[in-house]
Amino acid sequence: MDNITHALTGVLAGRLLPDDTADPSGKGAPGRSPKTGRAVFWTLLISANLPDIDVVANLFVDPLTSLAYHRSFTHSFLAIPLLALAPAFIVHLVSARGGFGRLWIYAMIGILTHILLDLITPYGTQVLYPVSDTRFSLDWMFIIDPWFTGGLSLLLALGKIFPRGRRWLG
Repeated sequence: MDNITHALTGVLAGRLLPDDTADPSGKGAPGRSPKTGRAVFWTLLISANLPDIDVVANLFVDPLTSLAYHRSFTHSFLAIPLLALAPAFIVHLVSARGGFGRLWIYAMIGILTHILLDLITPYGTQVLYPVSDTRFSLDWMFIIDPWFTGGLSLLLALGKIFPRGRRWLG
């Protein structure tokens, strides 16, 4: 999947995740504080794109070798907790909001969305690496799908235009 779609999915996940910062008394307006919302936004945006950091291999090896390693360790279910430490730590340091543990969980969700989206493309993803180097693929859509990306963009735009409409999701 392309990185625009990964970014949109991370942002959409941030909008749909439960909001545990709402006022429990029901007297105040529910919703994340702006700073906490930004921390969640950046955590999910970064982590939803993080597994493609393996393309940095292109700088050090020939393109064919790079293709062999793309979607291996950084796209493995086993690597999710380890990879999620980086975006959670960075956002926690920069924003000092949201709590590291909470940001780490959000980062794991962002990385998981990336892996699942890559799994539905024909290229295949080594989701069990290093236990197995088998590439799994559901082959449901091409790596770049403007209809899917357009649908995600439309959902986010509708959420921005009609902010109260999100309540029926929760």
